[in-house]
Amino acid sequence: MATDRLTRQELSWLLAQEARAAASLLRKGVSGLKIEEVPSGVEVSSTLDMLDDAVKTLATLQSGGASHSRRGRIDVAALLLELAPHASLNLEPGSGTEIFTEEAELRRMLQVLLSMGAPTGNGGSAINIHRQGEQIRVEVELGPDSSAISSLEKAWLHRMAVRHGGQLVFEGNRVALGLPAGAEKRELDELRRELAAAQEQGEMYAREIAAMFARKEEEPAPQVTRGPTLAALCGSLASALRPDLHALREEVKPAGQPRLASLLSLVDFLERLGRAPVARSFVDLGRALRDAVSAHQGRAERKKVTLRGETSEATIQTSPEALTLLLDLLLEQAIEASPASSQVTFFQLPEGGFALEDEGTAVPVDARQALLELRLDPGSLGRPHGVHLGLASALALSVGATLRLDEASGGGLRVTVIF
Repeated sequence: MATDRLTRQELSWLLAQEARAAASLLRKGVSGLKIEEVPSGVEVSSTLDMLDDAVKTLATLQSGGASHSRRGRIDVAALLLELAPHASLNLEPGSGTEIFTEEAELRRMLQVLLSMGAPTGNGGSAINIHRQGEQIRVEVELGPDSSAISSLEKAWLHRMAVRHGGQLVFEGNRVALGLPAGAEKRELDELRRELAAAQEQGEMYAREIAAMFARKEEEPAPQVTRGPTLAALCGSLASALRPDLHALREEVKPAGQPRLASLLSLVDFLERLGRAPVARSFVDLGRALRDAVSAHQGRAERKKVTLRGETSEATIQTSPEALTLLLDLLLEQAIEASPASSQVTFFQLPEGGFALEDEGTAVPVDARQALLELRLDPGSLGRPHGVHLGLASALALSVGATLRLDEASGGGLRVTVIF
């Protein structure tokens, strides 16, 4: 076993923590004093600020930098047997002795704790391990003269226990180190909360963009192209969301990956909204439909959904980029809404437009407008989560088209877009 005495780095870290606590107490004490006459040239608050900064810097320098040890689920009992093979280990039956922490730091804490214990007849220590509530407690019997234990080692072990969310308790002739057993679950819950917050933020941004598109349609000249402000806003939102979502992808459990993928897809649409101009030109609608269906064929095959329909040459006047994005939004939600072994059907309309029908859940008449205005979660109607239909409706308005929802001939949803 390694030396039980504290190293220079551990002592430096402990002194930095003690100095930090002392500086905090000093600030509280000084703030409560009523100083009637301050000496000339002395700024008490600025001096305390400098002291705080110095202590924080000292704590950072003495923290040892980033840890490269293994972090994960560690069995405290197994680690104790490795550190003290001759110890008398008493395990109390319960819910296990695993915790989620840094292995190197836990190993060092147990080394210092074992050094406090009284040796038994075989040269080892008497150690008890049991679970108490949400803590794993490791108890060591002290010797007849516990005053021999260094106060620095006590203080260091106490600070480390608090840092890991636990505690160090001296009870009679024994010392107990308590460490949290549910840290992994708390970290997972925190990741889930961050993911939910990111999704809520993304949907809020989408509603704001949809509202901007809707207001633009009310202007006298809908053909006017968007100014750079809206495009910059869409690009900025996507740039701000994407790094955080990619960082979460490395940490979120498999169960949360589909919702994270949905958020990343939304970020892609935001970027494309920011780049898509609304200046109109003549476009072959039939070719645009064929290209969109071809692009989504792989997604449909993975879902075991068939894409079927016929196209013909038909020229309409609209924005090519907006049309491509509109078809992508509608095809993606139609494929996701359709069950396996079903089909999504597309039609060209003689009046200059198209329609898509899926075999997913139908949308009641009184809920259709709320769905397009993003006032209703599609998931509450049995449709895929997301803002695809709301964004598609706003995008159609921005290029002078109309989008409406009806019931499909097979009982699903029919989306019609007229230019």
